[in-house]
Amino acid sequence: MSCVLLLSACGSLGRLPTQYSVRDLGLPGKAGAPPPIPIRAIQVKAPSWLGSSAMQYRASDPVNLLRRAYIGNRWAAAPAELVEVALQRALPISNPEGGGCVLLVDLDEFSQVFSSALDSYALVEARLSLSSPRDDAVFAVEQASIRVPAATPDAQGGALALSVATGKLADDIAAWLASVASEAPSGTKSSARCR
Repeated sequence: MSCVLLLSACGSLGRLPTQYSVRDLGLPGKAGAPPPIPIRAIQVKAPSWLGSSAMQYRASDPVNLLRRAYIGNRWAAAPAELVEVALQRALPISNPEGGGCVLLVDLDEFSQVFSSALDSYALVEARLSLSSPRDDAVFAVEQASIRVPAATPDAQGGALALSVATGKLADDIAAWLASVASEAPSGTKSSARCR
């Protein structure tokens, strides 16, 4: 199955062809409401293996540890940059001048995962943290893991599914920020730590 899967997914990290498709996460959607917690910056970081514009895919088989990339398709930028722009559009900064917490998104996975030669899904995994503007101390953390089925087992299907998954990530972050804002540790609302 692994050989068929890798051949059907079109390639490895080899030399780029003379013609290839450049993909992104789509046109901006309608901007969401500002988060309930004052945010001065949204930063997305990723490990080195997600530091290029390669469109990556892999098998879901836990024994197959190969990470591959489509030869004829590239992202318009590294995944962290694409996700950061998408989150900044979906979660408008509510307190850009002075104060405001920093929302850090550590992107651990951003790829298309094949469970068979014909079935795949987008996988976005991230660690979220909020830090206070006063001392840069992290006071809230969360894990996010999102799977979205791909309509087709190819680069286009993967790109569309990853676009939807990124939108779901923004929704999950907004819901998490709302829950953090409603918490009251030690009698003080968490949102006050961002002012």
